[in-house]
Amino acid sequence: MGPFFAEAGPEDGILLYRDIDGPIEVFQDEDRSKPVGSARCIGWDAAGSAVWKIALGGGELDEPWIVVDREFLATRPDWQDLYRRERARPAGSATASH
Repeated sequence: MGPFFAEAGPEDGILLYRDIDGPIEVFQDEDRSKPVGSARCIGWDAAGSAVWKIALGGGELDEPWIVVDREFLATRPDWQDLYRRERARPAGSATASH
């Protein structure tokens, strides 16, 4: 499904969570002349990218999306786990290295 384009975000780069302030319009044409829906932010991944749900014609698409170069790109369903580092070990714990 798609492509879809956003009214917001940098022309070159990722739309970060810190740079959004509400829902954005979704377009099917790169010239962004007529909106076909809207997107609402549902969170951010560990890289700081805003993650979106797209609504078209009264229904919401299942996939989560990010915005890169003002284009929506589908991301993985486990987007919340992307780029997550291992948790730091508590002080005093050691691992065996045999």
